Amino acid sequence: MLALSLAGLTLPSSADNVPAPDNRRDLVRARLVAQNTAFARGKTNWLAVRLTMKPGWHTYWRNPGDSGLATSVKWTLPRGVSAGPIVWPQPDRFIARTIAGYGYSGEVALLTGVKVPATLASGTLRIDGVVSWLACASTCIPGSQKLTIALPVSEAPPKPDARNTALFAQTWQRIAQRARFEATFSIDEQRISLNFPSAALPSAKANAMFYPFDNSVIDHGAAQALSIRSGKAVLQLQRSAVLNDQLRTLDGLLILGDAAQPGSAMQAVEISARRATTDNP
Repeated sequence: MLALSLAGLTLPSSADNVPAPDNRRDLVRARLVAQNTAFARGKTNWLAVRLTMKPGWHTYWRNPGDSGLATSVKWTLPRGVSAGPIVWPQPDRFIARTIAGYGYSGEVALLTGVKVPATLASGTLRIDGVVSWLACASTCIPGSQKLTIALPVSEAPPKPDARNTALFAQTWQRIAQRARFEATFSIDEQRISLNFPSAALPSAKANAMFYPFDNSVIDHGAAQALSIRSGKAVLQLQRSAVLNDQLRTLDGLLILGDAAQPGSAMQAVEISARRATTDNP
């Protein structure tokens, strides 16, 4: 997995009290862009909050890991218009000593589907949003920016915005699809055993990692061990000290790669594993 050295992954006791560098506005640049040149009435229209991080800095995924804060967007929408939740691209895993987090460096586009009612009277639709993030390197600096986009509203299918075509295409490729296989898990006092068909692995020398959606399920910095037997793959996870024994579903991303081909692309699938009727793996 991608592991970046982040000496200051742990949050300071109060991020607001950290002296801000003179160029704190340059740590993260945010833009709001649309997939198409107009909003379509009666359809879901896709927007992207495009974040560009200064080299050496990163922002966080929906589950930030051992520390950090997920990026959020607060929308201001006209009556009748609604915005869905953020659709998160596959994150990287950052690790420093025993502390691990999930997030993005370089650039990321966080997608949101905006539903426009068929009865919307306005010929132009303006959408405002305030995006908030935590940028971390050797220290952590919170930031936010107000974003605005205004586009015409169309009855006809709108045309793609050529300026953003590559961004949306690349981002959709990073969105994990639902797994086509079933997964189960069992729990004991120290571990969670995540079970899935070995046929899902890309090769006999595959590696695997699990990124949970819930921050309180596993020890994010602990090693994850994959074993294969009798057509079944078992990924051993160190359970979190605060995990509730009543957990019934294990939701997150299963990251699969080929250990025989270092540097090859990792495949992410979204799983919702059910708890096995017995906790024997």
